[in-house]
Amino acid sequence: MDFTPHLPRLQNPDLSSLEMIRGRRAVVAMGSPALLTFFCHYPSQLRITGAATTAQEVLELLIKNKPHVLIATDHLEHGCGIDLVVQAKQLQAKLRTLLIATQPQRSQRLKAAMKAGCNGICLESRIGFGTLRAAIGAVRGGGVYIDSGLADLFRQVHADHTPLRPITQRETQVLTLVTQGHSNPEIGAQLFLSPDTVKSHIQNLRHKLQARDRTHAAVIGLCRGLVPWPDT
Repeated sequence: MDFTPHLPRLQNPDLSSLEMIRGRRAVVAMGSPALLTFFCHYPSQLRITGAATTAQEVLELLIKNKPHVLIATDHLEHGCGIDLVVQAKQLQAKLRTLLIATQPQRSQRLKAAMKAGCNGICLESRIGFGTLRAAIGAVRGGGVYIDSGLADLFRQVHADHTPLRPITQRETQVLTLVTQGHSNPEIGAQLFLSPDTVKSHIQNLRHKLQARDRTHAAVIGLCRGLVPWPDT
């Protein structure tokens, strides 16, 4: 079912105008209408522009709305959320995706999502323990979030033993904040560095880690144990 027409009634009325401006557009795909309603009320600085319970409806919403973020459960009313993430990445390569794993035992299917470039996976059983806010924040901001319960699976998918140049303590601090989804100005504010200095550190990290971009550097940092998992 397409819940998009009902969004004005479902969305959190307490979300401030500033949050709406700063937030990014999102489409939500949930197998459960109750869970979908919960996400529409969740204060995450995301402006939800589309919501549905079936894969086909969500794909149509992605084409129509061109959101920045897709949040989906692995189980949908019709279709598979994991397959949806894979298709969505093929449709819109820069789309940020967060998968809510309701059936984490489907490890082979989760691997498919990771290989497709899923930016975050959060276990449904842990969304009430602060992980959901951290996951949305990291994915929305350009970071990576993989629930620590799936750490071993994540490392298997992204295993790479190529020798790397060591990174400095300051670069480790910057990479940790990149992993958490902080922007360059936010990183600079926390570490008392100028945005240009932060940018220089990230360029050095990309070179040392042989990373395509900052997200890839975050993935390598997690897999190599260079930075802690965001929810630990």
